[in-house]
Amino acid sequence: MGTGWSSRAQLGQWRAEQRLTPEEQDQILGVLHRNEAVSEREKLRVS
Repeated sequence: MGTGWSSRAQLGQWRAEQRLTPEEQDQILGVLHRNEAVSEREKLRVS
């Protein structure tokens, strides 16, 4: 139920137009995962 799948879908859509190296893909996924983790912690803090 996390946001991981939507992030992957968004990255996949974007990549259809922009071809990235595996290193760039890893870097982007890393940033997305960090953002998701921060978002989850913030939700817990607020609730």
